[in-house]
Amino acid sequence: MQGQQSIGAYTSDAAITAKVKSKLLDDPVVSGTQISVETMNGVVQLSGSAKNAEKERRALQIARSVEGVKSVRDAIEVRQSAAR
Repeated sequence: MQGQQSIGAYTSDAAITAKVKSKLLDDPVVSGTQISVETMNGVVQLSGSAKNAEKERRALQIARSVEGVKSVRDAIEVRQSAAR
């Protein structure tokens, strides 16, 4: 996510990123350490990996629930492990 934004928008985006990341880390379903969060003008992009589609869906749901988020872009790769 590239582009220019005002200092106020950057501060707001940084706060959104911090809130989303914190919620991902606190959630018992999502492995927040495997998901990166970037925000530009209220648009959150999630990238990284999830162990299954349920974890991916939950991460997207969490991001959408944060105040100030306008939309969420999904760049999460689902990597199902062979060993179960």
